[in-house]
Amino acid sequence: MKAMDTSASLGRSLLASVGLVVGVVLLAAIPLSLVTRHLYRDEAVLRLERQATALETAARAVESPRSLTAPNSAVGFYGYGGRRLAGTGPARSPLAAATYDGHSHEAVESGQLAIAMPVTAARVMRVSVPYAPVARRTERAWTLIWATALSLVLAALVLTRRAVRAARRLDHAFARERRYGEHVAHQLRTPLTSMLIGLEAALERPGADLGAVIRTAVRRGHRLADTVDDMLLLARGRQVRELLDVRHLLDGVRDVWLPQAERAGRRLTVHVPARFPRVRAARAAVVQILNVLVDNALAHGRGDITLTARHRGPVVAIDVADRGVAGHRRAAPAGHGIGLALARALAEAEGGRLLARTDGPTAYTVEIPVCAQPLACRGAVPETTAQSPAT
Repeated sequence: MKAMDTSASLGRSLLASVGLVVGVVLLAAIPLSLVTRHLYRDEAVLRLERQATALETAARAVESPRSLTAPNSAVGFYGYGGRRLAGTGPARSPLAAATYDGHSHEAVESGQLAIAMPVTAARVMRVSVPYAPVARRTERAWTLIWATALSLVLAALVLTRRAVRAARRLDHAFARERRYGEHVAHQLRTPLTSMLIGLEAALERPGADLGAVIRTAVRRGHRLADTVDDMLLLARGRQVRELLDVRHLLDGVRDVWLPQAERAGRRLTVHVPARFPRVRAARAAVVQILNVLVDNALAHGRGDITLTARHRGPVVAIDVADRGVAGHRRAAPAGHGIGLALARALAEAEGGRLLARTDGPTAYTVEIPVCAQPLACRGAVPETTAQSPAT
């Protein structure tokens, strides 16, 4: 829960950062677009003013200014009210009419960028050029500005998405480390207690073969160290999947737990058919799953414990059963939930699953993909219709 809260909090922070980036980009792009439009228009107006000023000077120097022309420009003369008297331009021009206040004016009129200035008390000269080239320059600039802004926003979104994914992976990794730390402590409790009991019993028993006791303790200590190494590999996702001989695997688990079962007066047996297929899985994961199930049977079950391997189509099913009644043991593993949760998580990580019998003798079944051929188990295990394992 803490990992999820941390991930959600970090995700919200990163999204807020993206929102800030988007806001900054918009605040920059909008004024820049407006400034660009005014810049291109002012540049065109300045050129047009220079041309109009030259034409005005020429108009004052000649007797008939109506004949004045300018390259790439339309020149027209207007009277009172903005009515065209001569030259080129609209029949009526509000811009020319406004110029009778004695000042020059500029505006976009009839698709033209135009300047009107007084020539005489009764005459106004209007000079204009097409506004389309200015508009096209502005549109190209706007396209570049907004394309850049969009690219920055998309880059921020992509980076944020990657950062959120990385943060979630880190959160999950830390959570897995913490969770597996609990699992390690749980898995070490029983064998460590067994080793200590053996040592204490030898110290209290006169004439005990201390050398044999020490050798047994050392052997158990090595197993504990192997368990720690396996759990660390599983916690860090560094386990190596390999082809496993199921019979050899179950025999190894039996050898580890047989002394404790015998001290409890219970038998621990293994049943594997001849010519049994191999599985591809992480040895450490399968061993830890079986250790959890055998430990659970010893702690909460009754009678003999059997490890039975069965071939069920695409999977190998390994049953760990005892003579206890499943319905009466539903509450017992609740205090043992860490171990069973670990077993279930490890089984799913190997492409399999863990099933529990709900009636009859107690049994747990772990399903692992068959690997009679190495390529046969690269995919996920298909769902089966069985809800409880057979014994």
